Parts: sequence; C-alpha cells; structure tokens
Amino acid sequence: MASLIQILAVAEYLSFQRAAQALGTSQSSVSARIKALEGELGIALFSRNTRGVRMTGAGRRFVDDVQDAMSILDHAIQTAGMRARSEDGELRIGVYALTSGCFL
Repeated sequence: MASLIQILAVAEYLSFQRAAQALGTSQSSVSARIKALEGELGIALFSRNTRGVRMTGAGRRFVDDVQDAMSILDHAIQTAGMRARSEDGELRIGVYALTSGCFL
C-alpha cells in the first residue's frame, strides 16, 4: 500500500524529492520502493533523466487504475463507518398531526 501511495505522489509532483517531502520520508526510500515495484511489474512507470521524472504510457495507465482503486477503498471505508454508526442512508420523515387549513 505504501508503494502505491508513493507512486501517486511521484505522479502528482513529477519529482521523487518533492513526493518524499510531501510524504515525510526520504527520496531514496521513495525511489527504492518504486524501482522495486517496477521490477515486480516488469514495466517502467517513470522515465528518469537529469531534467526530472516523466510518466511512461504504462505508468499513466497504472496510476489511473490505482487512483480508481483508492477511490473504491475510500468509499468502502466511509460506507463501513456509516454502517457502524447506523447511518445506512435510510431517511424517514413523519408528520404526527395536521390540522385542517395547515399547509405542509
């Protein structure tokens, strides 16, 4: 999970250093995790050069999928919290007494 969060940060900042600062970790840690994940996936997510970092086409697709997955996880967490607080989304409105001539 930490690797995915780091990938999203690098994709946002297009900089390993700025992503590391935003995450409160070291640049070498971010770089090592992403390099390890690229090795596991067998694809380059970012192209690195002396001018900075760019996303590859495969990296863009992967980041899009990770963002979608994070949105689904966020929704699941919010929904679980609502259910725990009995906020299932059911709304009941009751009117106990109406007298003639009243407008509701």
